[in-house]
Amino acid sequence: AAVAAIAAEAVAKFGRLDIWINLAGIYPVTPTLEVSDAEWRRITDINLNGTFFGAREAARQMAAGGRSGVIINTVSTVVHKVSAPGLASYIAAKGGVESLTRALAYEFGGNNIRVLALAPTLTKTEGTMAQKPALTVAMGNKGDPHEIYGSRLPLGRVLDGDDVARVALFMVSDLALMMTGSVVYVDGGDRTF
Repeated sequence: AAVAAIAAEAVAKFGRLDIWINLAGIYPVTPTLEVSDAEWRRITDINLNGTFFGAREAARQMAAGGRSGVIINTVSTVVHKVSAPGLASYIAAKGGVESLTRALAYEFGGNNIRVLALAPTLTKTEGTMAQKPALTVAMGNKGDPHEIYGSRLPLGRVLDGDDVARVALFMVSDLALMMTGSVVYVDGGDRTF
């Protein structure tokens, strides 16, 4: 109900809905044997179910307006390259989002709605800063996880929100007009090693 209200509010305010980005996500770092049923449900509810409901409501508004649109679902590079223990629940949910993206791209294409997945690697955000103690432990207690991870990347630094936003701007632009169902990686070269 909340996402339907947000989509309707956007249409009321701007006259139409052209772009929708499913960006909400949580990533508790918890060893699998310690993940409670409630934590599993919370992770999948926010990361996977929230993405489904957001995309569905956005597509309803876009289709009703008879216009094209772009939906971006946020996934993660960790789906394809496990970089730390304690992320199995998060990886499962984000892997589901990646598959959902392809299915929705196929289904919504007839309405000229493109659906893409944006896959950033570890990015320095308020969310990852809140997880810093758990990330530090997961990465072997060797120092600041952002600095350690960034120093390993071919481009030499950890990403920030602007790095990811610039790629999202490309994805929603006409420069990417024939892209749908694709996963776009923003990883500073993480997938090269």
